[in-house]
Amino acid sequence: MLRIAQQRTKKAGVNANFIDGEVEGITGKFTGATCMLVLHFLKEAEQEKLLKEISERLKSGDPLFVASIVGEKGSEFQWQMKAWKEYMLSNGIPIEEWLNFEKSIDNTIRLISSAKMKHLLNRSGFTEVTKFYKGFLVEGWVGVNG
Repeated sequence: MLRIAQQRTKKAGVNANFIDGEVEGITGKFTGATCMLVLHFLKEAEQEKLLKEISERLKSGDPLFVASIVGEKGSEFQWQMKAWKEYMLSNGIPIEEWLNFEKSIDNTIRLISSAKMKHLLNRSGFTEVTKFYKGFLVEGWVGVNG
């Protein structure tokens, strides 16, 4: 994923630094950051800790873009899961992979609501928090470092 991101930013003429490592080991201040498809694997306290560590490494007024699996069990959740399953299977994903994903909900994937995601970003030091993407159960959020 890192290699693909480097290729795409280079092709787009975007100057970006890519760091392969843990947030705790990063020094300096940055003008933006991403956290893509990571938070749903962490417990709530770990989510907030990670977001606060990212905030500490961003310059004030600069953005963090987050994408995560976000949802709440209920009728909308069931509909989204069904649609996601149909989409994945129609695109060649083996049924075994889908079943493993489905089993991971509430085990290795921790669902949080959209409201809780916004609150978590605010509590971690980000303002102007806005949802900019939603596809199935994946939501994209952006917040400005306060």
